[in-house]
Amino acid sequence: MTPRQKDNDDDAFEPKQEKDPGVSSLLLPPDHTSIICHTPDDGAPFVICQSKEPFVNPTTDNDTNLTIQERNETTLNLDLGLKNLLGPRSSPKMKWLLFLIACVDKVAFEWWESLFFNVWAKVVPLRVKRRLTFTAWSWYSKLHFLLLGRRTTGLHPSQSWEYHALTTIVWWCRFFPITPRRMRFSLSQLSSCTPHVVNEAFVEKIEEEQQETLPAAQSSHHDDGAPHYHQHSTVRGLLLRNPKHRCSSSSSESSSSSSILFWIYGGAYLGGDAAGNAPAADYVGQTSAGIFSHTFVPQFRLAPEATMDEVLWDIVLSYRWACRSFPQSRITVAGVSSGGALAVRLMQCIAEFARNDDEFVLPHLLPLLPDCRMPQGAALIGPYVDYTREAEHHPTF
Repeated sequence: MTPRQKDNDDDAFEPKQEKDPGVSSLLLPPDHTSIICHTPDDGAPFVICQSKEPFVNPTTDNDTNLTIQERNETTLNLDLGLKNLLGPRSSPKMKWLLFLIACVDKVAFEWWESLFFNVWAKVVPLRVKRRLTFTAWSWYSKLHFLLLGRRTTGLHPSQSWEYHALTTIVWWCRFFPITPRRMRFSLSQLSSCTPHVVNEAFVEKIEEEQQETLPAAQSSHHDDGAPHYHQHSTVRGLLLRNPKHRCSSSSSESSSSSSILFWIYGGAYLGGDAAGNAPAADYVGQTSAGIFSHTFVPQFRLAPEATMDEVLWDIVLSYRWACRSFPQSRITVAGVSSGGALAVRLMQCIAEFARNDDEFVLPHLLPLLPDCRMPQGAALIGPYVDYTREAEHHPTF
């Protein structure tokens, strides 16, 4: 899209509906609550939500003096509406309860859960897991509706009763120890509870060594002491082909003129994998007005076994692979939770490198960034970022 130049800064952010067909494919709501504006510098588009619904913007004209916590307490239904039942987590009663639950968990569950996880993940067929999961949910949701009706247990009354039912059962998990093993197992089984099923005929498992395409390392460490990561130079992930797209094919090279969805899954950097997130990513890729021919879900290392620099290296390496494999394609980045934070940092790194901002470019990413182009756009779903504090090197973000 050609950037639009602004005559002055006063109308730089004047809301105007975008007429460019490439941007209108974002499928904005028809009620005109969302509009597309442009930055004053380079005309880059961004979306503003103008909805005044209480759940979207839980504030009114007369509560500007309230803190964020006070606004949440007055507009959102926190802790299933039971916030006074057990008191804060720092209270003696809560500390004793958490201690007892941890003891019971260690004696009754922790010793055999590894066996169950392995059997469920590796032995039970996916169709059986889906049948058991959906049957259990059907019975539970009906029981929840029978006992509680439409009582609000979720954050806001406007949400569906299915969401309230899910909140009612998931909320209690906060009392049990959430270990990395449990997180990883749960997130790896997302395909068991999603309506969309990935057609294996359109899935290509990617495992490509990139060592030969990287510049030769001059030394074992950079000047700042950060190590080279060339020893981990294999791109792994799932390439999902959209059978509904007219340019789609089994080969990534043959669809170089199409649009690609680069999906970064979440999991607090501790969990998540490409296989578990493939159904959600594939569903979004296939239902986005047919603009994506392929969806790529990279597999990256997790904490605490890997550092944050290593996780970011994997993401940039995978994105570089997508740019090189689809040289003429427009790439859209989607990030969920911690994946949203990685998406933001990915774009920041590309922008810093393009501006020759040596002060903030991470040195160990320099071999990768020359082949990375800025994505055409990004969708951040519950991103794990801090909106309340400006970063020193991004004062306008």
